[in-house]
Amino acid sequence: MAVYKKDQGIYARRTALWLLVLLLLWGAFRLYVWFSGFAALKASNMGEIPLTDVKLNWAFAIAAIIFAAAVFGCAKLLNRPKLADLMIDTEQEMKKVTWPTFNDAVNSSVIVIVTVIIFAVFLSVANTLYELVFDAMFL
Repeated sequence: MAVYKKDQGIYARRTALWLLVLLLLWGAFRLYVWFSGFAALKASNMGEIPLTDVKLNWAFAIAAIIFAAAVFGCAKLLNRPKLADLMIDTEQEMKKVTWPTFNDAVNSSVIVIVTVIIFAVFLSVANTLYELVFDAMFL
C-alpha cells in the first residue's frame, strides 16, 4: 500500500487517522459490550489477556476483527487522492493562519463571557417584567 504524496500533509493525516482510530476503538468497545449480552458469544472462554481482566471470547474476537478491518479501511480512505489532497491543502492553509497571542485570546474570551452574562441578565429581567405585567393583566 503506497502512500499518496507521502511527505505532504503528514500532521493533518495522522491527526485524522488517530481521531478515527479513537472513535473506532470506542465503537469496538461498545460492540464488545453489546455482544457480551449474548450468551452464546460470552460463554466461550478462550483465556484472558495478560495483565488485564479482559476475557477472550467470541464477543471480543468479533469486535477486535471489526475494529482492525475498520482501521484498515480508514487508512485506505485517508490515502485516496481526493481526500489526501484535501488534508494536504488544509495543513498548508493552517500554516498561513495568524494565531492570536495568549493575551489576545484571554482578552477576547473575557469580552465574550462578559457579553453573554450581560445578555443573560437582560433577558432574565425582561422575562420577569413581562411575566409580572401579564400576570397583573390577566389575573
